[in-house]
Amino acid sequence: MTGKSSTRRRWRTSGRHLVESLEHLTFDDACMLQLDGGENASDLFNLHRPVITGVPHDVASALNTLEEILSRGSPTLEAYQREDIRETRVLQEEKVRTTMAEVRYIDGLVDEHMDAVEGTRARLHAALSGSVLAVHKHRGVAKSRFEDEVVALMAIPQLPGHSEDQHLVGDAEERYEDSVLLLDEFLDMQY
Repeated sequence: MTGKSSTRRRWRTSGRHLVESLEHLTFDDACMLQLDGGENASDLFNLHRPVITGVPHDVASALNTLEEILSRGSPTLEAYQREDIRETRVLQEEKVRTTMAEVRYIDGLVDEHMDAVEGTRARLHAALSGSVLAVHKHRGVAKSRFEDEVVALMAIPQLPGHSEDQHLVGDAEERYEDSVLLLDEFLDMQY
């Protein structure tokens, strides 16, 4: 068995494994796979990195591109993580706005009930007292939810550099898709 044949066989085994790992993953899924789980999780490039010899230049380039984009600690993966944090923060800000609107709505109901109670207090005191207590209880629940959402929002950092990260991640997503497609086509031709 020659050295070149052995090298090709190793590439076919480990390279095929890498491509098969990525071919059904979106860019977002691949990034999250690399980011999730910390140091103990499997790293796509910590496995047996294919030796890039005996393959066409565009195949070697595609593998290098994927490694550049998805290697843990890469600028692209770090930018993707910052973008994910920003997105989480935006979603949390929306939850805060929604719960604040709910609190304001319930406050309005309380004010309406209080106006009604004050206007006909003597006559309606017994009938509305249970209703006012129920509305006050709902108000407390809504305010508590709002406070919980604000606490969750404060736990998410505000990160600078949004447009730079968006550009870097957008470019990497396009390169990722092109590279996975090229590698998949190459492997289909090999087998």
